[in-house]
Amino acid sequence: MSSKVDINKIARRYATAAFSWAEDVKKLSKLESDLAILKQLLDIKEFVVVLNTPLISRAGHIDIMEKISKLAKFSEIMTKLSGIMAENRRLYCLAATVAELETMLSKHKGEITVEVITAIDLTEAELKKIATLLKKQLGHKVDLNVSKDENLIGGLIVKAGSLMVDSSVRTQLEKMKRTLKKSDVMVEQETMKEVA
Repeated sequence: MSSKVDINKIARRYATAAFSWAEDVKKLSKLESDLAILKQLLDIKEFVVVLNTPLISRAGHIDIMEKISKLAKFSEIMTKLSGIMAENRRLYCLAATVAELETMLSKHKGEITVEVITAIDLTEAELKKIATLLKKQLGHKVDLNVSKDENLIGGLIVKAGSLMVDSSVRTQLEKMKRTLKKSDVMVEQETMKEVA
């Protein structure tokens, strides 16, 4: 399997081709509904295992994707996209391709999807305030994707495209720890110089 950078690069190529085709034939809304179904499928652990296993032949993967496309009533675009990915043995990039397509659709609609990871559940008022602040900063309508990670201890992490702001207590403690280790090393070096 490829590295994360390679997977994203491959996914971007497939997503760009599918998005361009959907845009040309004015089927972006159908592509968006196909993505919603596919995203639900990708939440099923067994489905992801089937996509990623090299034990299933190329023909087997193609057959699986054809059947899923038929059952899910995917558009011609999604059917061909998943079929080509199966034929090229790139189904391990399907989740990344879905994420890329969602980003492209959001941009097309003038939205930015922002991932917000918090240590605690936020109220609707807090989420609205975050969305308003981000809209002001980014200059676009913001679609929040909120998740919870208690390991953050407190604070939050905000990711919007290549921008990331980490104000979690965990990160602040890690920075403090590195600073203290660095100062301990410097004290040891000075002590070594004095001894020499």
